[in-house]
Amino acid sequence: MSLLLFLGWDPNAPLIERIAVTQDYPPDKLAWRVDPPQGTSSRWAADEPLAENVIDEIHLVAEMPGGYKEATGVLARDPRTPWPDLAAYSDISVYQPGVEEVWAGRLDKAPESEGDHMSIEPAAVGWQAALEDDKSMIGPGFIDADLSKWGEPSAARRLFLVQNAFPLRASTSVGYSSLDPGATAPSIINDFSNVKGEPGQSETGEADYNSGGVDIGAILYDFRCLNAVDTGFETNVAVGTTDTFATFVAGENHLGTTALQRRLDAPNPGYKFARVRDRYGGTWEALMTNVEAWQNVKVLGRHGLSPQGTWPNVGFTAKQMLGYAIPKYTPLTVSEESLEDDGFVISQAWFSEPGDMATVVKELTKYGLLDWFVFGGKLFQLRFPNSYGRRWQAFVGPSELTEAGLDASRLWRSIVVRYQDVDGTTRTVGPLGSGTTLETSSLEVTDPDHPAIAAGLTRKDILDLNTISTAAAATATGERWLEEANLLSRSGSCNLTGYVIDDQGVPRPAAQVKPGDYVRFPDAGDRSYRKITRVDYTHSQRQAVCSLDGPPEGLAALLERYQAVLTPLGLG
Repeated sequence: MSLLLFLGWDPNAPLIERIAVTQDYPPDKLAWRVDPPQGTSSRWAADEPLAENVIDEIHLVAEMPGGYKEATGVLARDPRTPWPDLAAYSDISVYQPGVEEVWAGRLDKAPESEGDHMSIEPAAVGWQAALEDDKSMIGPGFIDADLSKWGEPSAARRLFLVQNAFPLRASTSVGYSSLDPGATAPSIINDFSNVKGEPGQSETGEADYNSGGVDIGAILYDFRCLNAVDTGFETNVAVGTTDTFATFVAGENHLGTTALQRRLDAPNPGYKFARVRDRYGGTWEALMTNVEAWQNVKVLGRHGLSPQGTWPNVGFTAKQMLGYAIPKYTPLTVSEESLEDDGFVISQAWFSEPGDMATVVKELTKYGLLDWFVFGGKLFQLRFPNSYGRRWQAFVGPSELTEAGLDASRLWRSIVVRYQDVDGTTRTVGPLGSGTTLETSSLEVTDPDHPAIAAGLTRKDILDLNTISTAAAATATGERWLEEANLLSRSGSCNLTGYVIDDQGVPRPAAQVKPGDYVRFPDAGDRSYRKITRVDYTHSQRQAVCSLDGPPEGLAALLERYQAVLTPLGLG
């Protein structure tokens, strides 16, 4: 018996022909769900039975950082008729069958056309626009280490001190003292050297701080007696509700003796002023020699966040601050999962000038390597690149891949970063041998394949941050600048049309491609994955025009993100 008969195969059975399998592509139609602030939901789509709900000429835009940006379409409607589903601030969700969301935001405007072709063209903005809603916002205040804000008391305060026999004859300054040659940070210094006391006068040195309208939560500081310890001094920190300190809370009296790592907490909201004071408790009728310093003074806002880092290099991470501020100042939400933490401690983050949350987000995210965006409804996210999104595969010809190509003016081998220290001094960080205030190897590219290294040249540029910073933060900014700026020469674009294959081999509609996704081209010279930074999707063509790697607007957009100015110094 043959093996086939043994296995039960009947040789007389009719042969079964091989069945041809055709893979069906998923449907790619789009529908808009519209939820007005009041009233019932509506659906706009090409398959709607009512003509006024048929939407055409759909165009979607998204970017990274940011997320969904713009969405437009055309409805064949009579502009003279009131339409309840065209109410301002209506929630908009654009989705595909299977409820795959491809865009979300809110209705922003509805331009009208009359005449032979009456229509209404709804235009929506992504939820990142909610970050710009309140442009008069004062705060949030997280941590203010800017000693240049500590200065002379107000006129009303000085009058009060004089009337109470507290003459301000001590020399008050911000900086370094020759009596503290090992100081690693500047101080507020009250120098009584050569002050001659007068009968009935209590010699005083005081520096006051105005929060700019932000509630103070606490003051952190070190107090150092640099010369002539004298327990007859009243030395303390206080917070007040006005610049006259009519209502105030004073901290520990250090009696002119060094005291480190101290903290004063404001008991309630409403404390917007602070002072440090050294005052001799009695009268002194001879020349004084006392020099006292308030070092590492940091004002914390009233937010309840726990400082990170090791004293005195303390601050807060972007995750901490945005997790607090986003739900407090915007209609957006956050979650523990939506915010990732790179652990970088930001030591200066105080927003007392009128502004919006978009400015706050840009400032707090410029130091690290995290992407921020609003996807998934109103959920604000802070994520590591490559930890979210999809990976796609396309081919050079059909996708019309174009690349920026070599541009020697954009090939930075190293960078010098210039910033303002907490005492107002201009300082710099740069690569080894640059002659900057602080030199570090991390601000120079060492890859032997880098074109500037291969040519033996380096572009000497200065990145001016135009802001209060620290050496650590300036270095981190320079490192990120080198990484992102060198991508400008690697940037490019592609057109993904129809369906795109994901990393599981599944074809998906091009409308599902988002910024933050990655795409590779197996037949290109560079087969590595490229980050998608912007997507312009036109539904009538089923085409997603994608910007790759560098920001689509180039160097100007990169500088705007860092709120910096680039000063060229030429080649070396």
